[in-house]
Amino acid sequence: MAIRIHAAVLVLCFSICGQLAGEAAPPSGSDALVPSAESDARQKLVEAREALTGKAKKTALARQILSDLAEHRASDLEPTDRCYLYVYLGYLEDLAGRREGAIGWYRRALPLEGPRIEGVRGVAELGMTKPITWIRHLDSHRKPPRGDRGKPAVVQRIGGAVLTSEQPLDLAEPRMNLSKEERRENFEVLCEVIDRSYSFFDHKDIDWPEVCARYRSRVEAVETDADYYRLLYDLVGELKDAHSWLQNYRQNVLLPKHSPPLATRRVEGKAVVTEVDEDSEPFALGLRRGSIIDQVDGLPPLQKVEQLRPVLFTCSSERAFLARAYWRLLHGERDSTVRVTFRPQPGDDPVTVELKRTDPAMWATHRPTFPVEKGKSVWSGVHPSGYGYIRILSFVARDELADEFDRALEKLRDTPALVIDVRDNPGGSGQSQRTIVGRFITARTLVNTGGQKNGPGHDDFREHSTYFEPKGGWQYTRPIALLTNAITGSATDLFVCRLTSTGRPIHLGTTSHGNLSGVSVYATLPCGLVVRVSTGYVANSDGRVIEVNGTEPQIRAEPTIDDVIAGTDSVLDRAVGALRDVKPWNS
Repeated sequence: MAIRIHAAVLVLCFSICGQLAGEAAPPSGSDALVPSAESDARQKLVEAREALTGKAKKTALARQILSDLAEHRASDLEPTDRCYLYVYLGYLEDLAGRREGAIGWYRRALPLEGPRIEGVRGVAELGMTKPITWIRHLDSHRKPPRGDRGKPAVVQRIGGAVLTSEQPLDLAEPRMNLSKEERRENFEVLCEVIDRSYSFFDHKDIDWPEVCARYRSRVEAVETDADYYRLLYDLVGELKDAHSWLQNYRQNVLLPKHSPPLATRRVEGKAVVTEVDEDSEPFALGLRRGSIIDQVDGLPPLQKVEQLRPVLFTCSSERAFLARAYWRLLHGERDSTVRVTFRPQPGDDPVTVELKRTDPAMWATHRPTFPVEKGKSVWSGVHPSGYGYIRILSFVARDELADEFDRALEKLRDTPALVIDVRDNPGGSGQSQRTIVGRFITARTLVNTGGQKNGPGHDDFREHSTYFEPKGGWQYTRPIALLTNAITGSATDLFVCRLTSTGRPIHLGTTSHGNLSGVSVYATLPCGLVVRVSTGYVANSDGRVIEVNGTEPQIRAEPTIDDVIAGTDSVLDRAVGALRDVKPWNS
């Protein structure tokens, strides 16, 4: 159950991108004579922004600059600037009435992560649901379209904090130059907000008074605003909750996502290369799919993971953290180097090389070895067994996803069984799920239970149950299998919870992430810091809470190093084998 976001919230918060103008000046000294590719690309982005600002927009010029950047130079931009690039292009398409093209650009912005990116990425999220034709820093000369002027409703006030059910309208950075007294005040307010609002203290066995006491002594020791806000970031991190975070301050906190041109995963408990560019330096030095990494900068992978833990995004479960951390093992600052000791193939002698981090991080996803039709959010095709296969890449697309899924299912209507693959799907919105799950049930069905905080006590909840009805002109009642892994999270965790609660699928793979709060509040502290806090929980039809626990598969199946080397998918093969023994549902 994804939180609703008011239109005005995300459109107006885009005002933070005024930072582009303030950072456009070239560097001083001799380096200014030969701009780097990054600074030159950024200057072009600023030129496009200037062309779009005010009444007399030069949209043709802006489109030309932005299109050239997107086609040829997007990798020269840091993730936050790349996010601006894609949102500007989506905005131009919406201004021109080309909705499909706009959605394509917004979708490209959604996976990006970087400092101060939340506001602009939020605009992309909104753009997936409605046209974006008004952006504050570009269109402040005119009023926003009707319906985009409301303010999020205040649900509570705690100390000097204001709590709203939706993100505040203006996500400027929090105040700087705080006095020691102001730091103490904001710290105490945040402690109280979390104490009265957070939903998983008992579930996670968190002793919040002890945590606050431990951090309180550190507040007195911090000397800079950066150290203070980092301390608050760490305080919220004690919740180990992927849906609780500082909404408008992550500067210099997270590890940059630049990597040598290869991807790694945790396979059979080892750090394994799963993809490598054949025209790259790593390939020339002997790295191949299936190469096992023994050390990174002189540390075994698990020790490197612990070193990186403070600069990696919070996960709600350790299994999800390890899955993401092994992907991030070689990441760091652009153009920096990493020393890697690896065995080209299992059993080989180790080799040590230095690799340059040249590219945005590569994500090695599971790719079917048989023909599939690749849509925006759904891949579909017929497995060599004759069974249907649908992979949902993301739940970001909302209602559009339901339509795309329906079209895929229609083509697979006569297949004797179906595999639904949501491995590596990190989430999005639950909006499409009523329609998708409804295609597989023939009666009103309980799909999840849950609760939302309704008082200051740690166990004060208003409980609820969610039922789905059959949807569409017909139902697919033949056997289905559902594939998950530790990356399967958030709205996809909700989908897995709901589909498995119907009793319809055979569930294979590994336990899902387990990051699902259902609802959150946004607390604005006196200093202007906005903190998102989970205030609800979701459980399956048996009452098993999804946060931390995830949904466990009936049949545990994991990829092997041999799979990586051969390019096979033993988990999918296992699902096909299991489906052969299942009778049609309700037969």
